[in-house]
Amino acid sequence: MGYKTRTPKDAQRIMQMQVVKFSNIRCIVRIDNNAYLTDGEGDPPRTLLRENAKVFINRTEAEKAVSEARKTHPFRDVTYRIEDESKHS
Repeated sequence: MGYKTRTPKDAQRIMQMQVVKFSNIRCIVRIDNNAYLTDGEGDPPRTLLRENAKVFINRTEAEKAVSEARKTHPFRDVTYRIEDESKHS
């Protein structure tokens, strides 16, 4: 009654739509709880002001930046959080 049988191909198509939907969200990277990744000098370059944070065109680019930033301090325990750029602005 009103239920539609979904095939694995339907599920795959739905998942791909979700990936596209979320992969196009502009992101910023929070470092620990008090700074943001930015352009410029530093290891990694960071700012305390959210409005000066580097905006990445999608989550994939933000993840690449986090990977590069981690290389600057392989033995330090630093938390990176990728956030939707439009929230809290």
